[in-house]
Amino acid sequence: MEHQASLQHGSTEKARSRSRGEPHSTEAARPGPSFLPAVNLLALQHSAGNAAVSRLVAGARPTAKRSGSVQRFVGPEHEQLGNVTGTSIDLGNGVVLTWGQVVAIAGDEFGSVEDLQAAVATDEGKARLRAALEHDGVPGATAAKLPQPKDDKERKAQDSDEQKKFVDLAMHNTAHFPDAGEAIDAWANHHAAALEEAVKAGLANNPGGMQLAYLNEAFGEHFLTDCFSGGHIRTPRHQIVDWYVGTFAPRVTAPLVAALKTRLVEALVREASPQTNWPDWIVRGKIKDKVEPGIDSAINGQLGGMAKLTEWVGLGIAGAISGAIHDSEGEQGVRVSSDDHPEPWIAYGDKGLDKSPVSREQATKAIAAAKKDVDTAYLVGEREGALHSQLPASPPAHVYFAFNSSALSGEAKAAAAAAAAYLIYRPDAAVDLIGHTDPIVTDAVNDALGQQRADAVAAALAAEGADPTSWKTASHGKHDLVTTDPKDYRLDRRTEFGWRTDAARASKSDGTNDQDRANQRAAAALQQAVGPPFSSVMRYLPRATSDGNKDLPEWHWGKLKPAFRTMVDDWIRGMVGSKLTDALNGVSALDDTTESGITLHPRAAVAGIVSQLMANPTAQLGDLLGERPGD
Repeated sequence: MEHQASLQHGSTEKARSRSRGEPHSTEAARPGPSFLPAVNLLALQHSAGNAAVSRLVAGARPTAKRSGSVQRFVGPEHEQLGNVTGTSIDLGNGVVLTWGQVVAIAGDEFGSVEDLQAAVATDEGKARLRAALEHDGVPGATAAKLPQPKDDKERKAQDSDEQKKFVDLAMHNTAHFPDAGEAIDAWANHHAAALEEAVKAGLANNPGGMQLAYLNEAFGEHFLTDCFSGGHIRTPRHQIVDWYVGTFAPRVTAPLVAALKTRLVEALVREASPQTNWPDWIVRGKIKDKVEPGIDSAINGQLGGMAKLTEWVGLGIAGAISGAIHDSEGEQGVRVSSDDHPEPWIAYGDKGLDKSPVSREQATKAIAAAKKDVDTAYLVGEREGALHSQLPASPPAHVYFAFNSSALSGEAKAAAAAAAAYLIYRPDAAVDLIGHTDPIVTDAVNDALGQQRADAVAAALAAEGADPTSWKTASHGKHDLVTTDPKDYRLDRRTEFGWRTDAARASKSDGTNDQDRANQRAAAALQQAVGPPFSSVMRYLPRATSDGNKDLPEWHWGKLKPAFRTMVDDWIRGMVGSKLTDALNGVSALDDTTESGITLHPRAAVAGIVSQLMANPTAQLGDLLGERPGD
């Protein structure tokens, strides 16, 4: 008989290799196998503690009341922290978000800065942005100005589409956790990009360019603020994923597939047997001939092969393990301290920011310091840009002074700035600064005044950043007069620039063009001003103290203690169980089928397997995987 339900597929996404410390991105969804519904949804917790799955199992709207929520800073908390900057960010095309809104939706709703920029370029993208803001619980006044769905059907479709994108990020994102430095790397990469954009804007004297700098910074601060959530600080997310994906899953995935094939076949045999006079071994053979090749075909064609399925299995179980640790840590709190606040305090997790006033204070300081870095970068670029703009085609020949004075006039300061730019951007150039006077009074007085005038110009060159080894000073006093006519003595009161080429300096010239030299100089000045390392921000980051915290549970499969297994079981049921029925109902290939007088209900068969799994998740997974979870 034809058995149309040999393998079904849901709406899971293609898994990709994790990226460490990099802005994460999305990838087109691909169908996955519904014969592993529990594993599929567990895999959504690749980044355990991500709001994606919390909202997925609770419903489309983040404001809905729910139990068993993961302990991770939610959108409004990210928004509150980000909005301490008091700055809005213009994304272009009429879309302006608050700093906090960008912090909130970054990473959870949009995978990259480029993804967010692309959204505001079209009406369809703006509609997605509105759905994302609402989905994250941070619509503000902006959402009302964006395209809204014309009816409930379109709204539900937008919510569903946004959840799929949300899930895709949850699948592929580990950058929310400080473990192995991933969250800090993710922020630091965005911070560096923000600094680069700010310097470019300053060099070009383009304040509008700061919008892109601020966008990069605010986006990265999602990961920075996650470092203040209690559930993130100690959870060894990176280690757990590496072990379950690289060590555990490769040895258990084949037994898992075999066990699930057997369970599904036997469930369908039990249903088919009363409807026919065929012996069970014949029924079993016919069902196996359809179910098992269909499963194998879907694994290879829809999921990408056993290697990809193996990764899914590892990610899914790692999600449950680290999710349980994460939620427990967030609820009970973690004793931490920072360089700025060495006195320990307790950091809590999701919706616990108000319980952690010191965490709020330190996070607020970190955000303020990070924004100050970006503003400093603009000023660094602006200063270098101003200097570069003063580079003359030909350097100045002299500057003039008032009677009996060595103070630089406005015109003289401009000439000195041009001379400094010339020295900076022409590294083979050198100059002799010779001070002169009119013939009034004695030689000694005029020699001293001439030296003062040469030194005043030298000081101005130094103030502009020119290399002090590129000039020499001397005084000729009243001995090299331009005129002896008292009416023109102003021409004698001067410092002359004796330009020359310095052979030693010329040997160090690398031929860099003016603009590249400006960029290099700005980058060097920025490094000196703010880093990296970005210590002005890092000093606020909390670290778990060496005392006052309970030991983390043993998390390797086969060594799980009963108390921790209970936590993992509760996590799986809370995160996954309530949504599995809805997931199965959306798989059309699980619809009832009748062939040769036999009616089968594949959805009910799969639901039975799920029910068994949810009754005792770790024990049932142990049976399916062929390895007990522990004591």
